[in-house]
Amino acid sequence: MQHTQALKAFADWMNQLVGKPFMDESQLEQFMFKGMERYQKHGIPGFIEYISQVVHLPISQEAMMGLMKQMMTQEGMSEILSQLNMTPPAQVNELMLKRKQKQPRRDR
Repeated sequence: MQHTQALKAFADWMNQLVGKPFMDESQLEQFMFKGMERYQKHGIPGFIEYISQVVHLPISQEAMMGLMKQMMTQEGMSEILSQLNMTPPAQVNELMLKRKQKQPRRDR
């Protein structure tokens, strides 16, 4: 149930960012699933290519790679959102915090 609420909140947030209906939670879930498949088969470059195809981003692969690397850290994502003067929905924040707490520490 919490997963569905977070997907809806994230889809609503994305729609708000775009300024028009862009994606509902089932489309977002499908987008994420297909993106994960591309990532598993082709790594980050395949994932970026998939996102670029779906969203029609007007930036280079290199710029997108830099952005993805930054987004892969909690600090980098926070910095991006801060620069955009945005905060993710509470449900998304909660899931991200729980996920971060479950990840094993790599410095041990």
